[in-house]
Amino acid sequence: MRRLAAGLSNNLHRFRNSTLHTISLHNSLSNSPVLISSTSHFPTSPSPSPFNSIWYTCGPTVYDSTHLGHAFTYVTLDFYRRAILSNHKATPSGFLFVLNITDIDDKIIDRASSQNIPPKQLARHYESEFFSDMDYLNVKRPDVVVRVTDHVDEIISYVSQILSNGYAYVDPPSGSVYFDTQSFESKGLNKYGKMAPPTSSVDFKPKHFDSPKSPLPPPPPSPKKDPRDFALWKGCPPDTSPDISFPSPWGVGRPGWHVECSAMIDYVSKITNSQPSVHAGGIDLKFPHHTNEIAQAEAYHDFPSSDPSSSQWMNNWIHTGHLHINGAKMSKSLKNFVTIPQFRSMLQSSPKTGGDVFRWWALGMTGSHGSNAVWSEESMKEASSIHAKLVQFLLMARSYTNDKKSSKWTPSELGMRKHIEKFLTSKEQVLTGGRLLEASILTKQILILVSEAKSYMEKNEGAPEVIRNTVVDEIGDLLDLMGFTSYTSRPYNHEGGSGSGSGRDGVQVAKLFREFRENVRKSALQKDLNKGELLSLCDSVRDDPTLSRLGVFKADVKVV
Repeated sequence: MRRLAAGLSNNLHRFRNSTLHTISLHNSLSNSPVLISSTSHFPTSPSPSPFNSIWYTCGPTVYDSTHLGHAFTYVTLDFYRRAILSNHKATPSGFLFVLNITDIDDKIIDRASSQNIPPKQLARHYESEFFSDMDYLNVKRPDVVVRVTDHVDEIISYVSQILSNGYAYVDPPSGSVYFDTQSFESKGLNKYGKMAPPTSSVDFKPKHFDSPKSPLPPPPPSPKKDPRDFALWKGCPPDTSPDISFPSPWGVGRPGWHVECSAMIDYVSKITNSQPSVHAGGIDLKFPHHTNEIAQAEAYHDFPSSDPSSSQWMNNWIHTGHLHINGAKMSKSLKNFVTIPQFRSMLQSSPKTGGDVFRWWALGMTGSHGSNAVWSEESMKEASSIHAKLVQFLLMARSYTNDKKSSKWTPSELGMRKHIEKFLTSKEQVLTGGRLLEASILTKQILILVSEAKSYMEKNEGAPEVIRNTVVDEIGDLLDLMGFTSYTSRPYNHEGGSGSGSGRDGVQVAKLFREFRENVRKSALQKDLNKGELLSLCDSVRDDPTLSRLGVFKADVKVV
């Protein structure tokens, strides 16, 4: 039996020290699974660099509070990031995680004007609120934050290069610069619309019919040569406030939305000598934003059509699904959104664990990460209930590990060992590229192991400590990896409580009531029920110092 215990420890060591450096995600560009690694797609850099690859995530346009649709995206992408980092415990991940902040935009300007404050002040306020919300959700901060207003010079240089390459044109009356889709395609470069819907990649001109029943007015005059063209630089009247405009070779203006990301990725790539490898964001950005990013980046680099291997700018595009509420996509434009501050006020859980409840819902109760998720208060209550039961189990299990100890192995221990091995095998498959990285598979395995462990512990009070500790530690380790706070993964390490029964005192409460339940059952199963003994057991719980220390006071009430 000692060899069996040693074998369990060795297997745990093997799983914990796996050095496979890949995860499997769905690539929207190829529409197929791809193994993501910081070193698998590019040759060795010509000069030393601590980073091989850039993982770039589209950040918020900071004109309003972050809503749960954003939270769903960033919690999901945070899990992907943590999975990559967990596979590089012994070596650097090689990834530089970059997030952009769009802090100059028509929506920001309009909102600031309505509040009679400078646009920069509004943007900084909501940027700060965004990161505060991400902290609440335990989303890791990016390695690098790039703001549009900090990189206007680089964006102007980027647009100038596209013009020089012949893939853009200036509209003199407005001072705007547009991407030239027809020139891009006629010179043999990659076809426009790599991630666009089929019709949009060719033409999205409105159709006009002569039918008297449904005539459509002609489109308004446009400086665009092709409906697919888009603004690289948006010209402004010369007297526009410098708060919302910048000088350029084409007149004052500000960057177009699509070009900012491509230009800032190029800047970070150059100064860090690293390659752009992964671009991530919500599925709503796939078209037109990410589609236009690809086109303008290929035009900027002027990839030769004779060399297909060099004509791909970004290999991997990772998108999360829409979040729906009341039958429609959660969106600020539709005004059917729930902000994170609103969510925090409606949730019944403690402030310390509310973010974990949302994370459990987002990762464990929404299906595939590429599909749409449906949010409701009812689903959040269900997530809160599951979360509370998980925390209670960890407290209960730890109270067992602090109590009766044994080293004797029986067939029950062998059965429990098989459950642990199955849990670890599934974990390894998901986290090291053996199957698509789906958090719902991991949360399901956690709940299965909890169920098996509860049954095992109820039947085996004096179970070997290595088994009991292993269950608690392995579940805690996986919850840590998935981004849950220690109030969820290791609640027994916290003084007081988190609103879900956690804390070292919580361990004592769990132990107190477990013993109370056992004693009541023993008394109730006796042939001659002793009411005095039952009342004595109730008094022992009432008088226990653990409850009074927590501020729980119980007094006997006379029943009439």
